[in-house]
Amino acid sequence: FQIDGNFGGTAGISEMLLQSHENYIDPLAALPLEWKNGSFSGLVARGNFSVSVSWKNGSVEERSLTSRAGNVARVKNDGISSASVKTSGGKAVPFRIDGDVMTFDTERGKTYVISGFSPIKALGKVAGLYISEKGFKTVKLRWTDFDGAVSYNVYKAVNSDKTYTFVGSSDTNSYVLERDENSERATYAVTAVCENGAETDRSLVRLSKNI
Repeated sequence: FQIDGNFGGTAGISEMLLQSHENYIDPLAALPLEWKNGSFSGLVARGNFSVSVSWKNGSVEERSLTSRAGNVARVKNDGISSASVKTSGGKAVPFRIDGDVMTFDTERGKTYVISGFSPIKALGKVAGLYISEKGFKTVKLRWTDFDGAVSYNVYKAVNSDKTYTFVGSSDTNSYVLERDENSERATYAVTAVCENGAETDRSLVRLSKNI
């Protein structure tokens, strides 16, 4: 039993969920892939702010902070350009944005709610992608269901092209598309789209002309 080890473990988890040592509040700084959905409340950031955050599919849904000293709040988050700040009573609060950091003045004892983040990339990627059927004119892709997905997007790149073209979407874990007879190789990509609009990284599978 080492008490400093116990304290260090909880401190490490806190740093995964909230950091503030770079002159801004950064929630979910090191969120594990396994923690897709969750929330925390009452973690204290530098500047004496009590912070609460909820997230879904790896993306922040809402956060609130209570100003315990009346300092200026600087908050970082992807997709923050579409967010808004209101007091707990619903009054809009003016703010400034510099890159992915939002800055606004606070009053001691007041709670501020930040919401309306634009969708960002969801955590993880589709697993088990493979070509289940291939003919002269069509190709059928299949993959493992992604937890939390409401649909899937399918993309295609031809030969050595690095640009993927959207070809369609599917509500199930399979998709049939036309085969490009004039290309030597095609790379197919599938992403999962979550309820909040966030899209995962691409899973890839390749098909050569002679296969």
